[in-house]
Amino acid sequence: MIARGTYTARAQGFEFGVTAKDSDFVSVEFEIRGGPAHVGDRIGWRGYFTEKTTDRTLESLKHAGWDGRDVMLLQGLGSRDCQIVVDHEEYDGKTYARVQWVNAHGGGGLGPGQQMDEARKRAFAARMRRFTGGAPAGAPTAPAPAFDEDDVPF
Repeated sequence: MIARGTYTARAQGFEFGVTAKDSDFVSVEFEIRGGPAHVGDRIGWRGYFTEKTTDRTLESLKHAGWDGRDVMLLQGLGSRDCQIVVDHEEYDGKTYARVQWVNAHGGGGLGPGQQMDEARKRAFAARMRRFTGGAPAGAPTAPAPAFDEDDVPF
C-alpha cells in the first residue's frame, strides 16, 4: 500500500464514469515519479462533477496537464508532473490508499490569490528575522577574525 504523503506524479490515463447515485466522475490513474518512496507505483483518483466539486475537479485536471478546453478529450492530461496527496481511508474493514488532492507541482497547491508577491515575501522575511536571528540575504557579514600563526599552540 502506498504510504501517506505528498508525491510527484504524472497522469497515465483516464476514464469517465457514473456513480450509483447518478453523479458523473473522471477516474485518472497516476504514476508516482518522486517522493519518499513508491516510485513507479500507480494509484487512481476520482474527480466528481457535482455542483460543489466541479470547479476543484477541473482545477485538478489542469494541474495534471489538461489544456482546459474540451473535457471529453482531456487533451494534455499527463503532459506534466503534478503533486498528489495520498491518505488512507477505511471501507468495509479494510484500509485503502486514496488520492485526496491533485495540486500544482512545486506550488504546494496554493489557490488563487494565496501566493505571496515579492514585496510581501520581503516583509515576511524581515518579520521572521527577529525569530531566526538571520541577516537579510545579500547583507554583508562580519569579517572573520584575523588568523595569527603565533597563536596556534602546536
